[in-house]
Amino acid sequence: MNLGVTGILINGFNQILLIKRNDTHTWAAPAGAMELGELPPDAVIREVKEETGLKVMPVRLVSMNYTRFPRGNSYLQFTYRCLEAGGEIATSEESLEVGFVKTSELPRNMLSLNTDQIQQAVGHTGPVILNDRGIPWNLMPRWLWLKFVVYPRFDRQRRAKGEPVYVPSPGFSVSAAVAVRDSHNNLIWINESGSTGKSQLPTGPCPEGRAPWLTAADIATGALGQAVTIKRPVAIYISKEGAEALILWEGETTGSQKGSADIPADADDQSARFAKMALQNNSLVQSEWL
Repeated sequence: MNLGVTGILINGFNQILLIKRNDTHTWAAPAGAMELGELPPDAVIREVKEETGLKVMPVRLVSMNYTRFPRGNSYLQFTYRCLEAGGEIATSEESLEVGFVKTSELPRNMLSLNTDQIQQAVGHTGPVILNDRGIPWNLMPRWLWLKFVVYPRFDRQRRAKGEPVYVPSPGFSVSAAVAVRDSHNNLIWINESGSTGKSQLPTGPCPEGRAPWLTAADIATGALGQAVTIKRPVAIYISKEGAEALILWEGETTGSQKGSADIPADADDQSARFAKMALQNNSLVQSEWL
C-alpha cells in the first residue's frame, strides 16, 4: 500500500496555499508520497517545502483518504492542517505556479478529489474524516495518460539532462491494532494462548483493496466474536527501517464481553504501549516510531 500526505495551509485572510501541478496542469494543495523512515508530519513538512518554498508546522490530521486502483494497488493519504513557519514562495520542478487563493474562490481547473479534500479541511473541527474513495473510474483515462505518456516523457527529459529518473514511491506493509472499549469504557483484551500466551489487543494485517478502518473493524470483530465499530484513529506508527506502518484505532462494542479498567499484567509489550496511547484520550492523532 502506498502512503502519502497533503498539507493544507490557510492564512489569516482565509486563503489556501495551492500549486499548479506540472503533470496534470491542475491546481491542488501540496502533496506527495511518504518516504521510508519518515513520519507523516515530517513528510508534510518536506513536501510543502519542496513544492512551494514555505516552511509549515502540521498541527492536526483532518482526513484519511483511501483510493483503490486496478490490479490491486491502493493509496492511503493523510491530510494535515498546517501553520506557516517561514520560508518564501518559490516554484519547483513539480509546481508550475504557487500562490494563495481564497477558499471561497477555488480555481475551476481542479480535480474533484482535490476540491473535496480542500473543502473538508477548510471548516474541519471534529473527528478525522475517513474517505473510502473506491476506484476513481472517472479519473482512469487521466491516470493512464500520466502513467504511459507524461511520466515516461519526464524520464526521457531527465536522462537527456543527465539527471536521475523518477523512482516510484515505496509500498508499505500496513497493519491495524484496535483498542476496543466496552459499554463501561474499559478496553477489551484477548488472550492468544496458542502463540504468545499473553493478553493482546486485536491486531492484524491490512490487505490491499479494502480501507484500513474497515479491515480494523473486521479484525476486532473476528477476534472478539462480536460486532465492533471503529470510532477514530488514535496513532500512526512507522518503522524507522523497512516499510512497515501500523495504525492504532479506537473501537466500541455493545456486545457481552467486558473489558478491564487496567492494562493486564500479562499484556505483551506492544499491546501495552498501544493501550497506554489509547487511554490518553487525546483528540489529536499522534505519529510515532513503530
